[in-house]
Order: sequence, then C-alpha cells, then structure tokens
Amino acid sequence: MRHNSQHYVPANLPVRVPRGQEGYWQIICQLADTKGDFTINDVDDQSNVGRGDIQVYVWSLSKAGFLDIVRAGKANRASTVFRLVKRQRIAPRVRRDGSIIPATAQENLWTAIRTLKSFGLRELAFAATTEDVRPTYEGTKRYVMRLTDAGYLVITSPSGGPKGATWRLKPSMNTGPKAPERRAVNADVMWDPNTKVFVGAEPIATEARQ
Repeated sequence: MRHNSQHYVPANLPVRVPRGQEGYWQIICQLADTKGDFTINDVDDQSNVGRGDIQVYVWSLSKAGFLDIVRAGKANRASTVFRLVKRQRIAPRVRRDGSIIPATAQENLWTAIRTLKSFGLRELAFAATTEDVRPTYEGTKRYVMRLTDAGYLVITSPSGGPKGATWRLKPSMNTGPKAPERRAVNADVMWDPNTKVFVGAEPIATEARQ
C-alpha cells in the first residue's frame, strides 16, 4: 500500500513501521466493539497522523459499503456519525470513489503459501493466479527466495528433480494473513557491537520496491 503520510508505532525491534489504512481500520473496529457508532473525530483522537488521511479513508469506506451513515453532519462533515456494517480482518483497500483495490501478486502468493502444504514455483504461481492478478515465474521465484532467506520457508526437496525444488511454510512463521514485505531501513544511528543495539534516533522502515 502507498500512503501520503505515515503513522508510526513501536515494533519489537527498534524500528518504527508505518501505519496507514491498517491502523485506521483497527481503530474503527475497536470503536465499533467498545463504542458502537463513531465519528471521524473519534478515529482522529486515537491516531497522530494528518486528519485529512483519516477523512479520506472513512468516507471511502462509506462509499464502498463498509460503513453506514447513522447521522449526517451539517456544517462540519467531521461530526457525521458512522456505523461499521461490514467487517473483515484485513483493512479494506479502497479508492476515494469507494472502488476496491485488488490484492497484489505478493499478497496472493502469501495467501497461497499459507494454504499449500508444499509447493514448487510454478505450482505456487498457478495457485496465486486470479482474474486480476497473475504472478510471473520470476516474481514468484524472487518472493520465495526472500522468504527463504528470511527464515519463513524451508526447502522440502532440493532442485534437480523433475519438478524442481519445493518449499513449505514453517508453522512457526505462519504469522498471519498479511504478506511479509521487503523494507528498506533508513537510519542515521550508531551501532554498538557490544550491546548489539542501535543507539540514537530510531531507524525508519519504509516500503521498498519489490
């Protein structure tokens, strides 16, 4: 996902990661559970990003049918009261006009990896193919290699056989529905080899081109 601004939360590692629509969606679901109906102000109170981003996302969700308008605001649209009527675990990816943004090839690959007991590259690419998304062989191979290097996947059969190498997802690394993604770390900090920690300002993790 691409966002105009970023909202950061602490991670286990000394790295701050961006939060955008995932963060707003989590807040909306929590408000629905604890408060019921809510306004944009309620979401904004639990976030520290630009209010404009929240407004755009909430109104986009309304156009997409995830939110109903319970009471329309008059002079101030921020006073409009919304109700969550359609819930899903992953934050909806919506455009300003309410149209749904299709999943990426990487997201489809991750979903297929979590479903298949073991897979080869061509089998995985086929399993991840939909009408809207068709992962290439090279793109599939690149993502599998990155996941393998990162410790998510284990090789179950080495290359050389008639079907080539096969992999499977380690049960302990089945971390959830969101596809692990490559991040570039921009840091201007000191690395202390004695304590093995970064010292100074926290490094910022940003999305990297796949």
